[in-house]
Amino acid sequence: MIAGRVALVDPSSINLDVAALVNIRTNDHSSAWIESFRAAVARFPEIVETYRTSGDIDYTLKVMVPSIAAYDAFYKRLIDAVELYDVRTIFVMEEIKHTTALPLDYATG
Repeated sequence: MIAGRVALVDPSSINLDVAALVNIRTNDHSSAWIESFRAAVARFPEIVETYRTSGDIDYTLKVMVPSIAAYDAFYKRLIDAVELYDVRTIFVMEEIKHTTALPLDYATG
């Protein structure tokens, strides 16, 4: 059940004051593009979470950076790294809930 142990670091203590949720759409769903996307995501330490999603958005990334200027530099590197159809960014204004705890009521043992 336990996949690993980690230390939780306060992002602001290491100058990561800007959190962004990046919604990505692509027109290419080929295996080659997906592998290229996975490889690109792996090269960016600013991307702390990546999800393939259903609906209008194909992928959502959580990105942590020190500033809007740093996000802009990240964005430019991202769009150079992999071909994307549409990229939309939502900047987090306030974190209301953040936990790494899982709801254990559903555990079946």
